[in-house]
Amino acid sequence: MRTLLFCNEINQKTISDFIDLMEEKIEKGEQHFVIYFESIGGEAIYGELLINYINEVDSRNKYSVKVYAIWDITSSAFNIFFKLNCERDIIFGTFGIIHYATRDVDAVRIKNKNSSDSFFLENLEEIQKNDLIFYKTLGISEDELSRLKKGEDVYLNYNRLRELLNNQIKT
Repeated sequence: MRTLLFCNEINQKTISDFIDLMEEKIEKGEQHFVIYFESIGGEAIYGELLINYINEVDSRNKYSVKVYAIWDITSSAFNIFFKLNCERDIIFGTFGIIHYATRDVDAVRIKNKNSSDSFFLENLEEIQKNDLIFYKTLGISEDELSRLKKGEDVYLNYNRLRELLNNQIKT
């Protein structure tokens, strides 16, 4: 069994480095991984890459992955943890934050209809709708959803994270 630690912001470099590290361990014969995962979030698209990678490794016949959330899983890190199909657990004291997707936009690039900034803004309503659907599947309360819709950060303590994980395991 190989224990790995991911305590980084979610971006192209950190995810690429982590995947390279896991691939290196797989090439050396490792088949079972325990990942301690902590992040303040970051670029959601690279989070989706990590989700797909871990789920793919875990689905291979002779491999297993278990992910522990530690300290904080906020923003896109929350989504990563709760979208994983592998075995998961939460270390006592961990907290989470959910909120609508945000993005810094460049005023010059936004005028370019082909920029990623303009694409994000044009699709923001759909992105938020998909976020709400995902959070509802976890069992987020009406109060939490209401605060989310107002644009607030919704803080989730350890006990609330456990409830959400248990909701997911039951379904």
